[in-house]
This record gives sequence, structure tokens and C-alpha cells, in this order.
Amino acid sequence: MNTKQIISIIYFLLLFYIVFGIRIYPKMNIDGFHTHYGFNLQLFERYRNVHTLKQLMKIISNIDWYFNVLMFVPFPYCFQQLFCVRNLYAIFAAGLISSVCIEIIQYIFKIGMADIHDIMTNTIGVAIGTGILKLIAGISKNM
Repeated sequence: MNTKQIISIIYFLLLFYIVFGIRIYPKMNIDGFHTHYGFNLQLFERYRNVHTLKQLMKIISNIDWYFNVLMFVPFPYCFQQLFCVRNLYAIFAAGLISSVCIEIIQYIFKIGMADIHDIMTNTIGVAIGTGILKLIAGISKNM
């Protein structure tokens, strides 16, 4: 096992720990109340009653969105290193499927709110990571 694979294993263990093991802060919805266990399958539902810029900024400033994106940016690289997959579409699909599985597990075990927005932001992170891999592959191919 090489160093890149060890780093990838550490990443996946850390991801598992963050998603299922700890809660850094209590989950809050946009109104400031604790969320209930359950699921939300309505994409962009939180924007339905946004009428002012202040309400929109409150939603956009929600750190969960940014954290979910950043948490999944390394996923494509680590998945590629650990499972020796080179097809970027397969890596992207694995990231999407992993995100859906995380939300299903959260719902089944009542670990948190299974939310379509989390799937969307996780997948954006996977897309960014996949784009970085493609960019690196293009640069190294031209060298």
C-alpha cells in the first residue's frame, strides 16, 4: 500500500466520522429551530418564501452548504487512488451514489435530516474534484 492510498483511507475514515460520528454544532433549520429527523425531497424549497435580500443572505450564509461542498472535493482523487478507477464518469457516479447512500443511512438510523440539498452540495463538491482531476490529467498529458 502506497502513501496515496493511505491518505485516501484516512480521508474516507474522516468523512465517515464527520458524517456519522460527530455533530460539531446542532443542526438548525433556516428559522433557527432544531430540525427534526426525517427527510426533505423538495429541491430549493427553502427559497419559496424568500422575499428580501436579507432572507436570501441568511440561507446562502448557511455554513452547511459550503462544508458539504468542501467535504466532497477530495472524494474523486481518493476514490481514484484507493480503487484504481480512471474513468472520471465512474468516479463522479460513485460520488453521487455515496452521497445518496449517506442521506439514506442518516434517515434510516435517525442520525440527522436526509436532505436533497445535501445530495446536491455533495455532488457539486464531487464535480469540482472531478474537474480538478481532469485538469491535472490534461496538464500532465501535455508535459
